[in-house]
Amino acid sequence: MQVESLQEQLNLATTQRDETMLQLTLSQDQVKQYAISLTNLQMVLEQFQREEKAMYSAELQKAQKQTAEWKKKAEQLEDKVVLLQERLDEANEALGSASRLTEQLDLKEEQIEELKRQGNKIKIKKIASKALVCKLPSILLRLKVSV
Repeated sequence: MQVESLQEQLNLATTQRDETMLQLTLSQDQVKQYAISLTNLQMVLEQFQREEKAMYSAELQKAQKQTAEWKKKAEQLEDKVVLLQERLDEANEALGSASRLTEQLDLKEEQIEELKRQGNKIKIKKIASKALVCKLPSILLRLKVSV
């Protein structure tokens, strides 16, 4: 009976050992599967990080390029503003000169008109003097006749 009991215990121990070995094997397989999954996840994460870094790098380059283009456009516009300001200053200076010349021209025209009036007065006096000189002998004759 003891042998049977020992045999049963041995069978039970063997069954437990076999079940434990099976569980150990299953657990080891599961650990291997987890390790493979973890490795795969790490590779996916690394790939994602590389792609994300590349995307951000591309976006950064694009933003830097746009910034450089806008800076260049701003500089060109500043240069254009300076040039236009210079042209405006020159135009204002030319307008000032033209205004002064117009004033001088108006003054000269007034002087010419005044000289023409004075010339006309002199011509009238000259004509009157000539007429008087022409009539003077006849006037003197009348005066002599009356005296």
